[in-house]
Amino acid sequence: LARNLVFTTIVFSQLLRAFGARSNTKTFWKLGVFSNLWLLGVVIVTVLTQISLHYIPLTQSVFKLSPLSLSDLALIWPVALIPVTAIELRKWIMGILKSKKQ
Repeated sequence: LARNLVFTTIVFSQLLRAFGARSNTKTFWKLGVFSNLWLLGVVIVTVLTQISLHYIPLTQSVFKLSPLSLSDLALIWPVALIPVTAIELRKWIMGILKSKKQ
């Protein structure tokens, strides 16, 4: 189970980080979720694929995965948010520092 949690957390973390990597200066909130529909589509398809890997018997056996419970998902998402939160905080702080210099 631990391997499943780590695997899925890393996948979700990288998907969320992709939203933060769209700009070095503008935060996720300024850009918005819908500013890059291709990225949004890829993220949605990948999340659905990742979750389905845990519930389809063939993929469960191939990847040696087990189903994730709601409590597992409740643990995965906050941890997956850490990298993108760090990226967004850095942008926000850099924006404040830049505005103080001007």
